[in-house]
Amino acid sequence: MAKQQSVKIDLPSEFRFLCEDADVSPKDVLEGFIRDLCALPGSNGSDERDRAQAYFDRCGYAFMAQLRREQSGQIHTRNQRLGTV
Repeated sequence: MAKQQSVKIDLPSEFRFLCEDADVSPKDVLEGFIRDLCALPGSNGSDERDRAQAYFDRCGYAFMAQLRREQSGQIHTRNQRLGTV
């Protein structure tokens, strides 16, 4: 399993208010999204995993990373980095 890393981010008040209204902590929302995106134990289900991946793909994160790797000659697939191949 990959080593965990802590990050500090400034959360917009709109996000904090959404979480408050739903009676959920921002930490739980973000950790849930990460579990769904990475298909980790404790994810919220297959539909949520699919939607998290669709969001990630639609925003172009994976495409831009792949383009940078190809341009620099470092071609690695997501699965190789995650150790699932």
